[in-house]
Parts: sequence; C-alpha cells; structure tokens
Amino acid sequence: MNWILLGFLAINLILATLGDIAAKIWAVNPTQKWFLISMGINIVTLITFMFVIREGGLAIGSSIALLLTMMALTCAGFFIFKEHISLEQWIGIGLGIFAVVLMLGLLKFK
Repeated sequence: MNWILLGFLAINLILATLGDIAAKIWAVNPTQKWFLISMGINIVTLITFMFVIREGGLAIGSSIALLLTMMALTCAGFFIFKEHISLEQWIGIGLGIFAVVLMLGLLKFK
C-alpha cells in the first residue's frame, strides 16, 4: 500500500471537491469573490494532482483521482445543491468505488 499516494489522493480529493463547489457557487452567484476563491483552490488542486501522478503514475494515479473526484462531486451535487441523480447514476457511483478498490489493489484475486 502506497501511503504517500493515498495521502496525496485525499488532499487532492478535498481540494478538488471544494474548488468545484466554489465554482458552482460562482456559477449561481457570479461575484468576483467566488471566482477568486474557486481559482485559488483549483490552482493548489492542480499542484497536488501533479504529486498524485508522480506517486501513482498517469494511468493509475490520475484515474483514481478523477474517479474519486467525480463520485464526490456527484454526491455534492445531490446533497448540497439538490440535483437529481438517477438509479443508473447511483449504480455508476458504486461501480466507480469498486474500480478504485481494484486499482489500489485492495482486493486480490488468485
């Protein structure tokens, strides 16, 4: 288990989620304050993403980071912004979680 990769993934997930939530708030309420907050968070997110790629590689590290971010943002859209998510989309989130588990090597098939 690469704990450094997991740490960078966690930091990247938190920042990416916060940055995209700030971007959604800016889209709904277009003020300069939310634009600058969103841009600032997303710049730092990009830096952490580079560390994810350094530790996990482009194929695996970026795939895991993007899947986690996609799942977190789907849940944020549902719970925070009250957006509708269909049953098929919830199944996709579950399969995304399963994909992350497989890519991290948490399940071993012999």
